Amino acid sequence: MKQLKVLDLVVNSDEKKVDSFTDKLDSSFEIKHKYNDYIYDEEWLGEVEQGIRFINNILANPNRFIVNEEEVVKVELARRITVDSIKHLSKNTNLIQDINEKSGDVKPSKILNINKEESFNTYENRFIYSVIKTIEMFVFRKKQMLNTDFKYKNEKQMQYSGATQIGQEDVGISINYNSNLNEKVDQKKIERILERIRKVELLINDLKRSELYITLSKDNVALVTSPIKKTNVILRNTNFQGVLKLWDYMQRNVEDNSKIVSDDKTINEDENLKGFIDEAFMLNYLIANTLDEDDSEKQKKNAEYLINNLIQKVVITNDNISKKELKEMVDKQFVVIKNQRLTESREIKKVFKEAIKEYKKEIQQIKL
Repeated sequence: MKQLKVLDLVVNSDEKKVDSFTDKLDSSFEIKHKYNDYIYDEEWLGEVEQGIRFINNILANPNRFIVNEEEVVKVELARRITVDSIKHLSKNTNLIQDINEKSGDVKPSKILNINKEESFNTYENRFIYSVIKTIEMFVFRKKQMLNTDFKYKNEKQMQYSGATQIGQEDVGISINYNSNLNEKVDQKKIERILERIRKVELLINDLKRSELYITLSKDNVALVTSPIKKTNVILRNTNFQGVLKLWDYMQRNVEDNSKIVSDDKTINEDENLKGFIDEAFMLNYLIANTLDEDDSEKQKKNAEYLINNLIQKVVITNDNISKKELKEMVDKQFVVIKNQRLTESREIKKVFKEAIKEYKKEIQQIKL
């Protein structure tokens, strides 16, 4: 037999008793809720990851400028003689050692040597160098601030009491409910954050291996500080604008922006929640009330329930079936099942008779 559900218990209940239960119900409830949760700040990771992409774009084609190093050296040490070298010699005749009057050749003792070299030492590049070093320290601090030992707390307490009267019957209930959840913060979430940090640290190491960073580090250039100069390159280049945004973010968010969210509240005036618990009280009453029904009444209700389900399924699966056809099907099955039960009953009686005969024979033999 199919098990009856809660809905069936309500549907089959005595409407008068249910109405009386509801009309005379007097109940009260209170729920206390305490919890602590830790909201990890992951925004900074996203800002750093985005900023590093802009830095990589800049390092792919960094700004350079030509540096002219001028030095007066002995002629034999000069690497390159340029027009500027001749002009310098004409202005500094004291560097002329000898002049051939016939050929007009001039033999200088010393001459201006000009070395032209590319340099990364621009303000914009020193800004990028400073940002890389700041990112490294920023990530280190944020990692140190990460709280991996916080314990999540969630506690609930509920008290409910209700009383009603159905006819001469007094019904009452009292409920005390407690729920406590204390556990360490989600380790999977922590591991996910740590994994992102490890990837950022690898990206920072890649930045530090760039030619620009290594060169400026060897030159021991001075770091730039706020406020950043708004040069044409910084103002007009999209990548520099992205890096400047990260710089400003790191200046503003040195402290840990993670936060603990907690609450301690008591609920006793929520009619919706109270209505749910009142209904639970009524279900308890209906369940206990089934003990007052005799077996024949229960069987009748169960039979009605099964028949209703059966007819509903037949009609749904066959829209064209008529009332007459349905009745014929039911009558036919009724006769078959009845005959089957009669047959089974006869067989059972026959088996019992044979067993009794054998038993009597054994008893007589024992007496003899």
